[in-house]
Amino acid sequence: MAAHIQASHETKFSSVYFVAADGKQAERYKQKQDYIDQIELDCLIQKRSQSGVADALEWKPEFFPKQMIFQRGEQAYGFNGYNDSGNMVSQTFKDCHDRIHTVGGNQFFPVEILNQDHSPYPGQFYFFVPTTVREAINDVLGGGYFTQVTKDHRSFTIESMGRKRLAVFKDRIEGCAAWIDPAYSARTKRTFFSDTFLAELQKQGVEGFHCATMWQEL
Repeated sequence: MAAHIQASHETKFSSVYFVAADGKQAERYKQKQDYIDQIELDCLIQKRSQSGVADALEWKPEFFPKQMIFQRGEQAYGFNGYNDSGNMVSQTFKDCHDRIHTVGGNQFFPVEILNQDHSPYPGQFYFFVPTTVREAINDVLGGGYFTQVTKDHRSFTIESMGRKRLAVFKDRIEGCAAWIDPAYSARTKRTFFSDTFLAELQKQGVEGFHCATMWQEL
């Protein structure tokens, strides 16, 4: 089954925290917000779905620091969701992704990790930004319902006790390792991993995320 994923709440992952080594994350955050605001302004002018466009936009390298440093902890994992700059993933994670994701989209920005003494932490890491968008939610199992928010945008809400009755269209996610579904994202990017990608990550021992909700691929 596919899954909506989040950073794992397990203590060994949540007790590790990274910050931008140059201390300029507030400036980069403003750059990103200005960029999003302009995209949404253009979107309004064109009468297009704000959520769809915002989720699909591609980030720029200057939005991310070149180096991250441990503020807490001393071990990085395959998926590192606790930091001030974005989800960081290992080379193994990227390799798993690239073997499966054949449809383009999704971005990886190289980043160097530093130990607290500023010495280099071994291994190659990346900021992982899903930019592949698929309207793939299938409500056939009755686990949730769609609401038409605007002419161009629907929002999906999970019913109470509906978490065991969620599904996505398998043919719509063909070739995808990870994607965003605008109906289940709104302004918070909710990333989906396919069953094939999850299996590959497990095979390679990639840790640091957990499956918040499971979705049958039908």
